Amino acid sequence: MYTTTNYQTTGYLTSNDNTLPVEFISFTANKQNEQVLLNWITASEINNKSFGVERSYDAQTWNEIGIVKGAGTTLKNTYYQYLDNNPEYSNIYPTTSIFYRLKQMDFDGKENYSNIVAVDWTQPDLAAVDIAPNPFTEELYISINSKGPSTIAVELQNLMGEMYVNKSMQLDYGKNTIHI
Repeated sequence: MYTTTNYQTTGYLTSNDNTLPVEFISFTANKQNEQVLLNWITASEINNKSFGVERSYDAQTWNEIGIVKGAGTTLKNTYYQYLDNNPEYSNIYPTTSIFYRLKQMDFDGKENYSNIVAVDWTQPDLAAVDIAPNPFTEELYISINSKGPSTIAVELQNLMGEMYVNKSMQLDYGKNTIHI
């Protein structure tokens, strides 16, 4: 408590020890082809050693996938970027979103987490289908590159609409070859 006799004022001085070492302006994740580009901007940083980039398929279990060096101490806007080259679909946690967060680490070992951002990662079950030979007479091979376990229906008709093959098949992750 302090008192000034000149102005007859009484007040309290307080210290805010809850000040975060990094003030975020933004944190975004955007899918680009088969990669995810993360961008973030900080307004200020105090004692900031680095950012650990973490990824999750269920927003609960996190894995560090990279580290980006921090600016130390600065009062200027600082721009950061990280490219997740291998976001790969998870068979353990089938999901349509991939989640990201930043673990901010100080030089003194303290850690803070950013908000969580998500990127839509809806994947078709089938990535590529090849049929050979074309045209065929007696034998046909269908190669299907699957992005996850799935069941497909195989129907083969002639130009008149007559059904030659009508069956259901199980696909595994990766390349599957069907002989008809």
